[in-house]
Amino acid sequence: RQILASGGATIYVWYNKAGESQPAAADTYGQYNAYDGDFIGVWPLIESGNGTAGEFKDRTSNQINGQGGSGTGSKVPTQEDGDVYKRQSFDGTDDHVDLNNSGANDFNFVQNSLVFTWEGLIGIDNLSSRESIFRNTGTTAEKGFMLCWDTNAVVGYDALRAMIVKGSSGTPVIDCRSPDGTTITDTNPHHVAFRGNGSGNSVLFYVDGVQKATTVSKAFSSLSTGGTTNDTLLGS
Repeated sequence: RQILASGGATIYVWYNKAGESQPAAADTYGQYNAYDGDFIGVWPLIESGNGTAGEFKDRTSNQINGQGGSGTGSKVPTQEDGDVYKRQSFDGTDDHVDLNNSGANDFNFVQNSLVFTWEGLIGIDNLSSRESIFRNTGTTAEKGFMLCWDTNAVVGYDALRAMIVKGSSGTPVIDCRSPDGTTITDTNPHHVAFRGNGSGNSVLFYVDGVQKATTVSKAFSSLSTGGTTNDTLLGS
């Protein structure tokens, strides 16, 4: 339905009308064409998983589909009702969705260019516990990145933390955080985004569309090269 003035955009919505068929994913009006080439992956995480390869679907044409618990049933997140539809509940220990890095799925552009945007709708049910959000490493000895909720008990502050590392040298590309104690103060779902524009320490945190101050713990050193060490995981 056209909802803008003449010459504006046209938005088509599939609503399961009787007698109609949903367009195939790769068709002109299919789900893949809802996202342009700037999107690497979009994971709504609405599925009910059991550890089967490819069960958590990427809505872009890149089809970087995830596997619950890397195939281990006890580490698969639990589907539950969300505010709009379904969502996943992670246990905060080892539940995760594995995006099975390989080739174009490697996500190495994060540490190799520092040009990226991560965003998601998250709820943290224990603000006193470190919770991984999106990562493929947690140590400076490997190439990759980590976005997490970090806590006073672990590092001396309660805030979103991002660490991007280049591996063998043991030096982060950058390690930074959002404001201590005020970034998120409840267990409700929040839209969280983290963005890098390739310019040294210029990395930005957003919560519910509001930019938060960035504190740089370890300043930008230099970009990495080559591939990422581990698979990229959504969740703890």
